[in-house]
Parts: sequence; structure tokens; C-alpha cells
Amino acid sequence: DLAWLPRRRAQVRPSDDEPLRTSTPTEEPVPGFVRITTRGKTSPTEPPLPATDIFLGRTLVTVQQYGAFVDDGGYADDSLWDGDGLAWRMGAFDALAATTLGGAAMAPRAVALRHLPWRWAEQRTAPTHPVVGVSWYEARAYAAWLGLQLRPDLVNAGLSHHRVRLPTELEWERAVRAKSLQQADARDFPWDEEARSVIGPVGLANVDVARLGHSSAVGLFPPNPLGLFDLAGNVWEWMDNFLLPADAAGAARRIESAAPIRYLGGQISAQPGMALRGGSWQSSLDDARCGVRVSHMPWEHDDTIGFRVALVPPQATPPA
Repeated sequence: DLAWLPRRRAQVRPSDDEPLRTSTPTEEPVPGFVRITTRGKTSPTEPPLPATDIFLGRTLVTVQQYGAFVDDGGYADDSLWDGDGLAWRMGAFDALAATTLGGAAMAPRAVALRHLPWRWAEQRTAPTHPVVGVSWYEARAYAAWLGLQLRPDLVNAGLSHHRVRLPTELEWERAVRAKSLQQADARDFPWDEEARSVIGPVGLANVDVARLGHSSAVGLFPPNPLGLFDLAGNVWEWMDNFLLPADAAGAARRIESAAPIRYLGGQISAQPGMALRGGSWQSSLDDARCGVRVSHMPWEHDDTIGFRVALVPPQATPPA
């Protein structure tokens, strides 16, 4: 029962729907965030993660939850945005990016429309669907805002030093490959082969074989063993790191700190785009595999891109 919560704060949790709650209070000290133990390897080619626990959003951030950020003035609160995010909102590097990197992705959304997500009026008719049409900058600003909203809950749960941010690829991959809270394996999909043989791919994820042709309400398809929904399909998820190619040994080189990209002052970085994981309703089942990695420039947005958030302790914040 969340009736005691202030109305707006009752809408910002990753899930307030009781049927989606499958973990114990110990595993979910803040409702809607599921404990992920990041000990051990996420895959044969990855180094072991530091021994720590994070809490990953049970669902993708929904339109309703993002709407609380919008209604609370999140786009007007400069303290929630980093320097590049503010520059994107004001159009400070549009011309430079267009000539240097190709700015076609900016065209559908002029500066005057960067105070709301893309096609926002249409999205608000489906409040339980994942929010889409948000840039990497917007996703990070939402995470900063949500951290402030959840501060009393974090204190009450003994997590006062935790903060909210986007997950990194290594954190996300540990969750998507989870066999149990204590163990991850090299599975290709969030579910195991037994589930695939019983349910079949059409009923496991919102990818192209499901033939929905659009996003679906969060929690519609079965969760992974930890109770996390839509890790495959529905919408791609922004990660809090750049995407870099694999090295000569085949290991993916991942920059876990999203340092400023510095499009300002006439400088365009040669760094790659921001990583996205998980596939979308438009993807093939093959593209929804645990290990598939794609990237977009941080200002890009469309109806296949959304995000989820994580609660992380200070030691889980990778160094710059």
C-alpha cells in the first residue's frame, strides 16, 4: 500500500504494481529496485566485477514515471543536467555536430521542442509503456532528479550513500545473464532454454516475431530469474558508458565512466557513441541477445530507445 506517499513520489518508482513484486524485502529494500550481486564474471571474455551490490530497476522507466519529472520542472532545473546536457538543450553544438558528425538525428526535434520528450502528448496516452524518444542527456537528468525524490526511501533503507544513475554495460550484463542472485552464466538470452522451449520466443519478449509493431506495457512479458522485466525487447536501454570495439583478444573494452564528451568550444570528440543494450520491439530475436551491443550519439532519440535506472553505492561508481 503506497497511499501514505505524496502523490508525485508514488509515481516515480520503477514499479508500484503489486503483481510485479516477486522478490523479498531484503532483495528489494526500495520498492521497484532489485538487488543485483555483481561478484564474479558476467561472461567468459569479461574481467570479474568488483564485489558489490547494486539495485536495478525492475522495469524500464515508464511514461507515467517520466511524466512526474516533466511535471516537476525537470527540464527547467539546470542543476539536474551536466554541461553537455545543458548545451544540447540550448542547441549550443548543433551546427558543429551537424558538420562534423552528421546531425540528421537532431532534425526531428528542434531546440524549441527539447523541453519535453519526443511526441510527448501521444506518449502520455499510454502511461504504463516505457518512455521513449529521450536522449541520453534526458535519461541522465531524470536519474539525477529521481535520486532526490528517493532520498527519504534510501535513508530509511540504510542506503543513504547510494545514488541513482543509468547502469553501465557490465552491471546490466550481470543482471541479464543472471541464473540466480549469486550466479551468472553465459546464457544468450535472459531466460533459459527450458523457458524458451515451453513458452516459445513469441511469448518471451516484445521483438519483431511477437508482431506487436510498437512498445508494450512494462511487465507484460515474463521476467528473468531475478524478476527483472524487458531485458530483451520492448525498447533499447541507454547505458552509462561509451561503446568501444573489442580488442585484439576479443574482450570488449568498456569505458564505465561517462566523462563529458565536450562538444563545446569548437571541439568534437572522436569518442564513439553511448552504448545501448537489450533490443526493441523492432529488433530481431537475435539482436535481443545478452551480448549484443549497439551505440548512438547521445542526442539521438526515437520510438525504440528508452532506459532503466540503478541504485549504486559510491564504490560502484567507476572512476573517470
